[in-house]
Amino acid sequence: IDGVGSRKPEADAIRCLSGFGDSCDPRTRPYADPRPTTHHSLPAIRETQEMTLDAWVEAARPRTLPAAVSPVLVGTGLAVGDGVFRLDAFVAASVGALAIQVAANFANDASDAARGADPADRVGPPRMVASGRVSSRAMWVATWLTVAVAVLAGIWLIAIAGWVVAAIGVASVVAMLTYVGGPLPYGYRALGEIAVFVFF
Repeated sequence: IDGVGSRKPEADAIRCLSGFGDSCDPRTRPYADPRPTTHHSLPAIRETQEMTLDAWVEAARPRTLPAAVSPVLVGTGLAVGDGVFRLDAFVAASVGALAIQVAANFANDASDAARGADPADRVGPPRMVASGRVSSRAMWVATWLTVAVAVLAGIWLIAIAGWVVAAIGVASVVAMLTYVGGPLPYGYRALGEIAVFVFF
């Protein structure tokens, strides 16, 4: 306030910016941030998050997951028949099998996109990296995180059944990475069905 009782422009601007101004005209705020507030964009943010979640679910290819669990169920049936069933082994085997399958699907999505094998006019479900819904880097990060989950499950199984589980796990990861990735992808050489028969 100056000597004659009128507010200085600087003080008025500060009051406006701090929310105490009664009649603050945005056009007269010399120090105001011209950017719009973000609280109105919350529905858009929520929609984006839902779309991202949908993309990851599609990338995981849920329809392929029963194939991963089927061998575990067969082994579980044999274990029950022999009277050696263990719940912790069943859970670890299920988690490990599902994780390896999801990791394989993620790696396939990223590798096919890198080789241009998933064009826009492809027949079948869309691929996330090729369509631009998920970046290649994010897909590979998700691949290795899922492999890490499988490794943790494998460690538990190694404690139960021995190092043969480690050999199976290493072979599974190598097969996963070289299916359509690496210098000699066997999936492009009519060997994919053989690999599926061996591993499932």
